[in-house]
Amino acid sequence: MNAGNRALWIVVSLLLIGLGVLGVLAHYGRLPGTDPSLPLLSPDVRDWWNSWDVWATVAAVAVGLILAVLGVMLMRAQLRRRGRADMPDLKMPAERGALATTAPSTPPSTGPAQPLVGAAPTAPPPAPAVPGGAHGGDGGVMGGARSRPVPGTLRVEAGALRHALTADLRHQRGVEGADVRLTGHADDPHLRVWLTIDPNADLTDLRERVVAVVDRFTVTAGRPAMVDEVTVRVPNRAPARVR
Repeated sequence: MNAGNRALWIVVSLLLIGLGVLGVLAHYGRLPGTDPSLPLLSPDVRDWWNSWDVWATVAAVAVGLILAVLGVMLMRAQLRRRGRADMPDLKMPAERGALATTAPSTPPSTGPAQPLVGAAPTAPPPAPAVPGGAHGGDGGVMGGARSRPVPGTLRVEAGALRHALTADLRHQRGVEGADVRLTGHADDPHLRVWLTIDPNADLTDLRERVVAVVDRFTVTAGRPAMVDEVTVRVPNRAPARVR
């Protein structure tokens, strides 16, 4: 919920509270110019309403339904997560004839860049396939991992990338907590980042570290990531004093 949304709800809440207070004061005769013994609607208003006959009831029901629909839509907008839909799993082409193991796959990395902190260590490339496997027969065991033909694509779970990215952010100096959401298409990932930082943290240095983390994510995922929003929260406590 951003600042504009909070301001809107504050205004709506104050208006509703004000109307409620006015109603209570009028009921107990504490509001100047009102008489608690008089009906809420004047005779002229009641006569005008009754002149519409059945259409008055239809209009009241229609207005009530419209307000109910608007209320449900507003509630859904507040309860659902903002932004795009969650990013699906990555699917990358795999070389024909490569081997896959029963162990969880790790995101590929290229170049000298370091992998994300918290990601599983990258296993060495598998040895060339030997007919019949190390113990003979199809589906033999080589190097302690059971091998099988790769169907042509490598799937990397988006949740694994998100957890690795979150762990990398949490390991940065000055960051006390982090949360990440991956949205968009698998070929065009977008990031929303929430950080809780130390009051003593250097924001310029922190920004550079976040940029470096996003660069490592790009190398790991093999796709450039777009950062849509970074929300930083500072705990309500005094910065530590250096003596």
